[in-house]
Amino acid sequence: MMKLFRMLCILMAIFCTLPLLAACNTTPPVTDPPESTTDAGSGESVGEVTTEETTAGEETTEEITELKLVEGGTSQYRIIVNREIGPTISDKAYALMDAVLSATGALLIPVTDLEDDWEPETLATDYEILIGTVRDGKYFTPPTEELGPRDFLVTTIGRRILIYGETSVAIRNGVDYFMEHYVPKDATEDWTLPASIHHLVRGEYSPDKLTVMSQNLLNNDTEHSGKTNINSGRPVDQPGQNSIKNRQPRIRELFFKYMPDVVGMQECTNWHDFLENDEGLRAEGYRMISAEKAAKLSIYYNSNTLTALETGSIWLTEDPERLECSIEWNSDGNRRLAHYVRFEQKSTGETFVFVNCHIGFENQVLQYNQTRVVAEYCAQLQEKYDDPVICTGDFNSKKGSEHYNGFVNVFAGGLMEDTKYAATDSSMGSGSFHALGSKYVPDFAIDQVMVSEGGFHVSTYLVDYTRFGNGDLCYSDHCGVVATMTIIPDKE
Repeated sequence: MMKLFRMLCILMAIFCTLPLLAACNTTPPVTDPPESTTDAGSGESVGEVTTEETTAGEETTEEITELKLVEGGTSQYRIIVNREIGPTISDKAYALMDAVLSATGALLIPVTDLEDDWEPETLATDYEILIGTVRDGKYFTPPTEELGPRDFLVTTIGRRILIYGETSVAIRNGVDYFMEHYVPKDATEDWTLPASIHHLVRGEYSPDKLTVMSQNLLNNDTEHSGKTNINSGRPVDQPGQNSIKNRQPRIRELFFKYMPDVVGMQECTNWHDFLENDEGLRAEGYRMISAEKAAKLSIYYNSNTLTALETGSIWLTEDPERLECSIEWNSDGNRRLAHYVRFEQKSTGETFVFVNCHIGFENQVLQYNQTRVVAEYCAQLQEKYDDPVICTGDFNSKKGSEHYNGFVNVFAGGLMEDTKYAATDSSMGSGSFHALGSKYVPDFAIDQVMVSEGGFHVSTYLVDYTRFGNGDLCYSDHCGVVATMTIIPDKE
């Protein structure tokens, strides 16, 4: 009872002193705004002038020379994204958050640009990293520079940082650029940037360029059980780490890295649900056409750049239309096939045939004959449509083998050539098969992108060796092979 009495006395004392405290309170004097400063090195003004309200409601001008994004491991800044943003840019916003958190310990949580007067934390402040067009451009004017589909701008607007592009590809590239050039690489509790950043980066984009990719996806979780990663010394089949489910976001990241117009995919039966329904990939226009004879082969393409016209497939046997497994070539019962789609390139109106295949590896006789069937199929399609042909695939053979040499020099009159050697700029690479990092790959280049001679100008070729985690997490047991090219018009 005494405790209750004491608490009531304390509360009464507080209420009695409140009027006295209010009477003692005075409004602080308003000081004159600081004079503008200039950069000592150039004598030129740095950054933009912003206005802030003082406690008396008057405005003061302050010239900003640097942006203190993180001080003592904390930050006033937020990452702002469009309320209707797609998941691919949202992923980049969280990647930026992770990069800043890892380097500085400060948490910049991405939030949407939707403002609500009833929720003050949603209202705009000067301390923002803006990704794309946010708040309908209310707080910034879009750049006057003409931007192409892959061009992006990283600039400062007062204390704000703007990462801007007119396509999601450009915006993602802009975030990557900002992380690479401005986010600290080493641990620090303070992160300061100049207030005069302005970088317009032109992407290497040409509307008539085709980016082509071949990718074996690895259709199971157990093929390499018991093997050890050569980098980490750990098993490649650690629970779940290289499962299809965990490799799905890595494949998405790989596709976003190159934004291929078309991908020839092998071993993809168990990937259909992800590839057909992933929101990020669908938002970019990606669609899938599977071989009607067996869905283990699929062709993945960007419907924003290509129109699919016709499709078909054959078995790699003595009777390609009817016989599923070879009898005379000592097949082990594994059904192999080739699949094609004829495309029209929207930007040029040019058409081409895209063939995708997966050759067996059971024995030399089988490999030789299946490779011959694919080469003859390419020749037949070229004659049928009078179009140039691209052929991707897991050929299970490398340069120097009898069937590889047959494909590029003998079969169908040596119609096809390897983009690895046809490209103006070729990284050459080494191998493309690594068994989830358990195999060295210096000479095991068994995945190829082939083109019909005289049909394309091949500009670049590379093999992608991206690893995740500590180098022991992979997107597949095969590396992606990527080539860029343009179709040579008939008039040439």
